[in-house]
Order: sequence, then C-alpha cells, then structure tokens
Amino acid sequence: MLLRNGTLPRVWIPPAELRDQREMLRLRMSLVRMKTQLKNRIHGVLLRYNLCIQASDLFGDQGERNSFPDQGELPAWSHESVLEQLQMVDAVQSQIVDCEKQLEVILYPNVERDLL
Repeated sequence: MLLRNGTLPRVWIPPAELRDQREMLRLRMSLVRMKTQLKNRIHGVLLRYNLCIQASDLFGDQGERNSFPDQGELPAWSHESVLEQLQMVDAVQSQIVDCEKQLEVILYPNVERDLL
C-alpha cells in the first residue's frame, strides 16, 4: 500500500567509505576487549594462587617484566599458561597499534575523531 501511494520511506545505506571506517573501529574495540580478557585471566591465575604483585600496574613497563612471579611460585602449567597469555597480550597490543595507525589514515581530522 505504501509503495502504491509513493510514501514508502527510503532506506539509507551508508557509503562504502563510512562502512570501512566503522569496521575498523569495530575491529579496534574487539581487539581491546580481547586484550582486557587476557589481562583478567592472568590476574585470575595470580589471585587463585594468592600471589600479590607489588607493581601498581602489572602490565606496565615496570610490572610485567620485573615483578612477575618466578616459576617456583606458580605450578608449572599455570606458569606456562600465564607466559603464553602475556605473549598474546603483546601480540594483540601490536595489532591495536597497527589498527590505530590505519584509523589515523582513513578518518578525516575532526573533533569527533580526536574524541575517539
């Protein structure tokens, strides 16, 4: 009926460039979420074995490399798991940096971009 009357509203489909920008932003959000999950898992392992890290930020420059518990403080498989997850955090962080570089290129300089 709306089509016959000519009152059918048109659907707006964003241009390909805008869809690409949105996809890159979604990718960055997904990578950040993944990195947060990995960090939470590492914290969980340390809490299960009641290990307290003296660094204010376990994943900062000082915390991760210098204050991480020795292998003797964690069971072997848990220690291996934490080391693997630390490597994954580093890999995801490098992907986030690459994604942000691409976003710098494809997003036009404006106030909204600076807020992101």
